[in-house]
Amino acid sequence: MFGIQTWFSGKGKTPQYWIVGSSNVGKTYNIDMLESAGHRAYLMSKENDWSDYNDTDYDFMYNEETGADFKLTFLNQLLEGTRIKLNGKYVKSIIKKKNMPIIMNSNYMPHMLYKNTSIQDLEPTLNRMYIIFVDSKRKGHIIWNPNTMNIVEYINKFVNNEPKLEDYEGLF
Repeated sequence: MFGIQTWFSGKGKTPQYWIVGSSNVGKTYNIDMLESAGHRAYLMSKENDWSDYNDTDYDFMYNEETGADFKLTFLNQLLEGTRIKLNGKYVKSIIKKKNMPIIMNSNYMPHMLYKNTSIQDLEPTLNRMYIIFVDSKRKGHIIWNPNTMNIVEYINKFVNNEPKLEDYEGLF
């Protein structure tokens, strides 16, 4: 699980994760490992149909091949862990009350996907999650820690230099 710590208590501030890496480095395998350890996973809806979601049925949420699938305001509410209204296609809205880990698997950094959004508008999202880069050896590295880094560091490290994912390989 890339050496990251995940809490499933649903209480307090629950860490959220953006897992980034090239294809075939084990991002999905991470989800499989969590499930094999007995944690119940909910694959987030990209179609805005959450009718099959229920707080009591799942321990964490995840999204595969994350693109700019969600509006930032919705994503921020989801990552915050507070109550949020989820839409269902054929049922009335569901209220998500449980604070649980959310894992976003992606081949891209958040600013690459939300490129029409200013970094200042992306900052609340970044401040709600760790970004973990998975290298070709399937090892995870925390490259963004919202508790110890600030937006200026993010800009200098990831935006101004415009590194590609392959560029991170040489850092570890």
